[in-house]
Amino acid sequence: MGRIDAVLNAATEKTSDAQLACAVRLLQERLDLPIAHYFVHPSEDDEGTPRYAWTFAAEAVPDPAALARVIDETLMDASADYREARLDAGTLAAPVVRVIPTAAIRGHFRHRMNGPGQYKMRHAFRSVDAFRAYAEEQEMGTWV
Repeated sequence: MGRIDAVLNAATEKTSDAQLACAVRLLQERLDLPIAHYFVHPSEDDEGTPRYAWTFAAEAVPDPAALARVIDETLMDASADYREARLDAGTLAAPVVRVIPTAAIRGHFRHRMNGPGQYKMRHAFRSVDAFRAYAEEQEMGTWV
């Protein structure tokens, strides 16, 4: 479905990790909403059109549809490729968003930080299956 190396690619666009992070930072600024962590991977809407699926870990649980509108706008601000795929080419559908409690991520980080070395959690995945496999491998719990 999608490719990921240094970029996320759900259709024909290429979106870098830096652009994803920029879009999330802009979302936090526009909504005054701290995001503890995010995950994103390609998915499809009901018509089979590729889209981005986001999971945000946040204290407040805002309306996911409102978050989807804002992350769509901020990602268009951060990535000309994404903007073109969404607005000009129409090869990407609007994103879908879900919100999980920050506690789910904090507990996971506490568990992983007990081991040696530095722990960094991934953000972007090539597919929903890759995301679920990572979550299972990392013992993230039932929220995935």
